[in-house]
Amino acid sequence: MQSEIHYWTVRHPKYGCTSVTAVNRYFAVLSAAQEWGIKARLSLHAECDVERGDAVIPASPELEAEDYGGK
Repeated sequence: MQSEIHYWTVRHPKYGCTSVTAVNRYFAVLSAAQEWGIKARLSLHAECDVERGDAVIPASPELEAEDYGGK
């Protein structure tokens, strides 16, 4: 089973706001922590406001007819 990869916006009162891509909230916070240059810690997950955005890569991409020249 594949998972969708989404854009996530992660906000922290001290470190600010960043946008990352991840499969779930947990990995979104870990990616944000890496961008902020801090070591991941358990309390960081509770301190962050995390919002999921649009899918970057859908789990089951479907090709439309126009992908094949409209045939």
